[in-house]
Amino acid sequence: MRTEEEKRRKILTIGSSVDAALEEILRERSTFFDEVCAQWGEMFPDIPARPGEWREGRVVLFVGSAGQLFALRPKLAEIKRRLAALPGAPKRFAVILQIRRG
Repeated sequence: MRTEEEKRRKILTIGSSVDAALEEILRERSTFFDEVCAQWGEMFPDIPARPGEWREGRVVLFVGSAGQLFALRPKLAEIKRRLAALPGAPKRFAVILQIRRG
């Protein structure tokens, strides 16, 4: 889930406003990803990442820097194992990292 700060941003043009609206409409919805977002803080309090998107069968985790990305890469298998135990988890999915500042 996005925080209030992430939802509010300056719209530069009408085109970018339309693009943002289309992105929101076309975003994949998943009850599994909703559960990931709800449980993330309890499951991974020491992980400096947050669930960002559910895209084409992938949980995209946002990190703040390349250093965090490289530090978390070895932990992805364990993160995926723990997420697979959540209710509604699909049989096949991937967990990837993406740098997202701000």
